[in-house]
Amino acid sequence: MNYLLTAAEVISIAFNDKNYLSGKILSSHLEIAHEALLRPALGDDFYAELTDTVLTAGVNKTFADTYLKGPLAWYVRYLILPEIYVHVSNTGLLMAQTEGTATASDKQAGLVRDQAKANADILMRKALFYLEENIDDFPTFSSNETVNDNTKVIGGIIF
Repeated sequence: MNYLLTAAEVISIAFNDKNYLSGKILSSHLEIAHEALLRPALGDDFYAELTDTVLTAGVNKTFADTYLKGPLAWYVRYLILPEIYVHVSNTGLLMAQTEGTATASDKQAGLVRDQAKANADILMRKALFYLEENIDDFPTFSSNETVNDNTKVIGGIIF
């Protein structure tokens, strides 16, 4: 599987603090983001077309660079925020603290995490809208194979 973005791109797109260490973003974070966000939204065939080879040119590369890196980056941020807030070590769970700053409350951390997920969702909807508007350029994409086609939200109730 080829990831559509790197850890450095995640930081560039979704983190204000450009000093965040890209080594803290694991390949498993990238894989989870791809599987949780992209595969359900794009369908298995189009997802495979995008990730089974290295994209070097063409409409798929342009689409991935323009429309998929953003939602993926925000989704990775969403995934790793709990690990940033609470460090897991062999002695248990540790709260990160530094001199000169105060650790965010659970509520504040939750708000930041929720916003990261909302950003990912908004950008993913934009990508799907682009696919629908340019369907002739993406023959392996079929919206009836996606989670978005098979679920409806009416009045806050998921069907």
